[in-house]
Amino acid sequence: MRHARRAADYSQPLDGFPHAQASIAAAEAWRAVTPSLAGTPHVRISRDGGRTYPAKHARPLPADPPEAWPSAVPVYDAGSASGRMLALDLDPGRGDVDRQAANLGQLLERLGARFAADIAPSGGRHIYVPFAAALPWRELRDVCRALALRFPAIDMAPGLEQQRNGQWR
Repeated sequence: MRHARRAADYSQPLDGFPHAQASIAAAEAWRAVTPSLAGTPHVRISRDGGRTYPAKHARPLPADPPEAWPSAVPVYDAGSASGRMLALDLDPGRGDVDRQAANLGQLLERLGARFAADIAPSGGRHIYVPFAAALPWRELRDVCRALALRFPAIDMAPGLEQQRNGQWR
């Protein structure tokens, strides 16, 4: 069964889920999905509300989602130069992010891709495309670059930072 939801679908709470049930569902999803998508078994914690995720706040990947702070889990593994997910960041200052996210979702649906999407606190969008097997970083980078040509709201900076750190060479 294909699971695909457009970014706009994530702006509303799940129907029929009170907050406590939604928290339980989120924790179950974290335990079921995060370890298989994490490129390394680590998480970086943001102490400034999600603006930065410094390496000094890295810690082992917890079994349950970190509740107190926003966190980021790396989806690329420098050791194998591969990743099991394409993480796309659409920035709100780069055109009509709602339209671009919807069009990107439609493209992924036409391709038969499974994906998840969310709305960032900044108003941007994140689209996550998991793969059954790890793919080389260069291929993931090239796909991201090609998509950014079609959807200019896609921020290449996270990928370029990986490249600067010698991880996408």
